[in-house]
Parts: sequence; C-alpha cells; structure tokens
Amino acid sequence: MADWGEKGIWGSQKIPEELSPLLKGLDKLDRVKKEELSRFHRRGEFLYPPFPRRRMHPVLTGERILENLWEYEILLFDEEREGYRIQGKRINVIPGHGRAKCEDTLLVLIGTLESLELMLLRAVEVACVLCKGITRYVVIYTAKWNTLIWERHRGCFEKENIVVVKREMFSPPIRLC
Repeated sequence: MADWGEKGIWGSQKIPEELSPLLKGLDKLDRVKKEELSRFHRRGEFLYPPFPRRRMHPVLTGERILENLWEYEILLFDEEREGYRIQGKRINVIPGHGRAKCEDTLLVLIGTLESLELMLLRAVEVACVLCKGITRYVVIYTAKWNTLIWERHRGCFEKENIVVVKREMFSPPIRLC
C-alpha cells in the first residue's frame, strides 16, 4: 500500500488493495495542488472575504479537479468505452462526461463550490440505482466535508455493501463504511 497506510481512521477497517492505484493517483494530485497553492500564495494573489486578515484559497470545482487529473495524466479518458481509466483500471467519475458503462469503482470529485449533499445524492444514484450490484467501491475526493450530511446518506451505501473511502485533499484516506 501507499504511505498513507492501509487502515481506516478507527484502525479496524482496511482500505481494499484494489483502490491503491486510484489513491496513489490522488496522492500525486495532492502534491501538484500543494505546489500550485504555494505559487498562488508566493505571488500574493489572495481573494479577500469581507473580513480583514482572512485569506481564501482559489475557487476549486469538481470539474477543475477532473481537468487536473487529465492534465497530469493521472486519469485517462477511454473513448471506446466513453469512460475513465487510472493505471489500466476502469472507473466511473462524478462529475463525468457522457454515459459510461458501469464499473466497480466510482470516483466522486467535490470542490469548494459544489453542494456536498447534491454530490452525495448523485453518488447514491449511480452506485445504488443505475449501477446497482456492479459498483463495489466509492472514493470521495473532496475539498470540504460535513459528517452530518454524510450520515444522512451512509445507509444507502451500507445497504448495498459498498465500501466508501473519503479522501480529503492533503489528508490520508479514511474508510467510512
């Protein structure tokens, strides 16, 4: 496994080895985004909210994260299947382009502007309805998190025995269920 280890936050639930290539790709993206944010700060380009002395990071969307994954060749688009691949493994992605064939892994990209609730509902729709019985893993790569919103949707994934791993930017992965 990667440097982040193989256990969830509670130490009792292991993150499946099948997710290792995807999580390593997200580690690479984190290194790139850290450098990007560092350059952003060095140039003094800050977006100031109404409150003095508080600095905000640049706006980040799920679409922008997807573009970064393509740009740095972490995620490739498979035109034949109209889907995505990471190190040869086919996955579904939200937000994605087109209607790909259902795969066993779903990657959900949540930026600072997206509604966490809406993105989790889209993940439930894909994993538990459209690709029911096919999706076994959901990886949520997010710039923000709210445990109360997650708890409202957790049961949908547990009912289908889907492994969900949360990977916040610049943080190790955590197995949620």
